[in-house]
Amino acid sequence: PEVKSKRREVHMEILSEQVKSDIENSRLIVANPTHITIGIYFKPELMPIPMISVYETNQRALAVRAYAEKVGVPVIVDIKLARSLFKTHRRYDLVSLEEIDEVLRLLVWLEEVENAGKDVIQPQENEVRH
Repeated sequence: PEVKSKRREVHMEILSEQVKSDIENSRLIVANPTHITIGIYFKPELMPIPMISVYETNQRALAVRAYAEKVGVPVIVDIKLARSLFKTHRRYDLVSLEEIDEVLRLLVWLEEVENAGKDVIQPQENEVRH
């Protein structure tokens, strides 16, 4: 546990404040398990097309994953999509027509998962839990 904790600390130090902000504002992070992380920014009320908000590789990709998990941004492992976005895009590009369907599929899935959780009735604080 101490080694993992120290490793996360080191990862956080290699990310700039701008990258951290971009991670926090991302809707999700698409990852190839260890080498690539691509952030997807999507706010349809501001911009109808998703944008690449984070674009990192190797140690910085691991740092992005760790920071995203720390701040509660979903990380989705999709090797094919991560590699495709990495090859065809750069940071702050709009998602191209070739990848838009796959990116939107992930965004819709994430929205459904989050909304499904809202339907669960949470016990009140004073209720007895078994």
